[in-house]
Amino acid sequence: MGNLSEHFDSKMFVCRCGKCQEEVKISLTLVGILEDVWAKFKQPLTVKRAYVCDNIELEEPGPKRNYHGIGKALDISAADENFLPEIFRYLETFPEITGLGYDPERKYIHLDLREKELGKWLYQRNVEKELTPELRAQYGLGDEVAADRSEKSLSLELPPEARFAI
Repeated sequence: MGNLSEHFDSKMFVCRCGKCQEEVKISLTLVGILEDVWAKFKQPLTVKRAYVCDNIELEEPGPKRNYHGIGKALDISAADENFLPEIFRYLETFPEITGLGYDPERKYIHLDLREKELGKWLYQRNVEKELTPELRAQYGLGDEVAADRSEKSLSLELPPEARFAI
């Protein structure tokens, strides 16, 4: 049992740079989403990357708009990597997740809580590409974006005669 939730301990989310004092920042929204995924798929999840301190962010190439640096991003993998496409599709149903990427070669999913426009992408040979219908089909991510959770839960909670348009 973890100290943040049933399966997650704060140590899973610490910076791993070796220079800071193992700082940690993590959105509890992300922890809750991970618990939901674990329960749905009965799959232990590994946090491959969570919070990164300024030491890492400054050393790494690429843009400095890193949501890992503010505790609003995670890279995860599953015990059975064959579940990753299904997990990706399930994560698409969370309205809180506004950044979602999949790396089929390195076997992980990136999720974040960005405050700007929704972003979905796929890493192909370490290059970030917009998630197109062709890439979705190629990597088993389905033809269409998964339905929003709020729509699913509404239709599950109400009998057919009580459903209404919002």
